[in-house]
Amino acid sequence: MAKRDLYLIGLDIGMVTIVLTSKRRLKVREINPSPMVRDKDLDAIVKMIIDFYQSDTIAQSRNIKLGADPEFMLFNSKNGKMISASEFFPRDGIVGTDNIRIPNRQQRPVAEIRPKPNESPLDLIENIKQALSSANRLAPYKNVKWVAGSQPMNNYSIGGHIHFSRITISGSLLRALDNYLAIPIFLIEEPVTAAKRRKKYGFLGDYRIKEHGGFEYRTLGSWLVSQSIATAVLCLAKIVVSRYPYLPKNFLNSLDAQRAFYNGDQEYFLKYFYTLWDNITEIDMYSLYAEELKIIPEMIMARAHWDEKSDFRKSWNIEIINKRYTTGKSNLAANTTVSGVQVTRNPSMATRNTRITVSRGTSSRPTSTVSVDRRSNNATSGRIIGSGQIRRTQRIR
Repeated sequence: MAKRDLYLIGLDIGMVTIVLTSKRRLKVREINPSPMVRDKDLDAIVKMIIDFYQSDTIAQSRNIKLGADPEFMLFNSKNGKMISASEFFPRDGIVGTDNIRIPNRQQRPVAEIRPKPNESPLDLIENIKQALSSANRLAPYKNVKWVAGSQPMNNYSIGGHIHFSRITISGSLLRALDNYLAIPIFLIEEPVTAAKRRKKYGFLGDYRIKEHGGFEYRTLGSWLVSQSIATAVLCLAKIVVSRYPYLPKNFLNSLDAQRAFYNGDQEYFLKYFYTLWDNITEIDMYSLYAEELKIIPEMIMARAHWDEKSDFRKSWNIEIINKRYTTGKSNLAANTTVSGVQVTRNPSMATRNTRITVSRGTSSRPTSTVSVDRRSNNATSGRIIGSGQIRRTQRIR
């Protein structure tokens, strides 16, 4: 909590006083940007400063490797109802499901792909396309839409997490990612759903240390919405993380700016975008990806937003065959091979893992449906949405 508070006001060193309120909640009482330093703490601060400057030099000399695990969701194009990703995909592998599940059903609603990392953002895009093609072999149906963005289905937030390795995380690197990557992408997101997602996900400076030695940047929504947008996002991420010492602007260290970000107020940041983008175009690496990056300023100047309702397979040129998904049946064999990896499926899961129904005739009868609240913020494996997050309604169909 103390580190995050210092980060949000643009500090790397400071003293935060935190108190426990009568309601048993932690509250920041004071932030001192220049506290008295004890002798035993001085060495640690000096080491941090030395490491900071060394990491800046290393970032420019190393070829940073990029990875990603962007998420997406599926829904029935006829009735608009969600179809759980676990109806088609295994839990692990190049294409799988996120850990969140609906209680008492073993359903996992969110799908994600895990492409092979690469130093080149363009090669990573090819790996992503291969992963999506593998997923399409498991769910090739014309009447099952694939959607991405911030919250393409009500109350389900998804992300476009980007992984970086061969670099040490620091406050200055995170601030560069927030300003030079998150703000431009913020300006092309769907603002309403982005604001909903950021009530629990996609915070400024949101990251997680990974087992590969690098870290995962978690602020962005799922940029799988189109291949051109995904390519621009990864190319911009490569530039920012490789040259962040030359990207010094910070327009997010005020209360007004942070409110605007979390409320989806794109107008607030429009005046800052051109300064940020001018900095980007002056970076030596910009010429490598200038063509791929064009879409970002073009969309911003046109006040255009990405599309969270269309089937994004079309924009990735992934073939959608004229085959229809039958409710409750994935029409897949129990054993399926995806990209040379044998996936074992439980045949009984097909009928158990879906509540999607197709209307037959005009008969009316009450049925109980479940509306699931936003995804739990618990990062542990196999997390379950608590019963307090379930709202039941009655629908007539």
